[in-house]
Amino acid sequence: RVSVLHTAPTILQAASTGTYYLYVKNIGTTGSRVVDIRIADDSVFASLAVGEFCFIPMKENVGIELLALVGTELVEYAYFKKFSS
Repeated sequence: RVSVLHTAPTILQAASTGTYYLYVKNIGTTGSRVVDIRIADDSVFASLAVGEFCFIPMKENVGIELLALVGTELVEYAYFKKFSS
């Protein structure tokens, strides 16, 4: 879990080699506060309202960051690396 600020992005996963899967859930409790999920170049590809979640396969060498749109929001996350055999 991490507190996501609205003043600066919170980096979840730096750009790295390998394929990753990302789980993110906005577990905040304040009304309709939204958290944006962005790739490291500031491009938003998803927005999560309170209680919403996503599970996304991530492209290799892409960094992921979160930014709350208002105030500070609590987010639960996990990322998993795909292993090849």
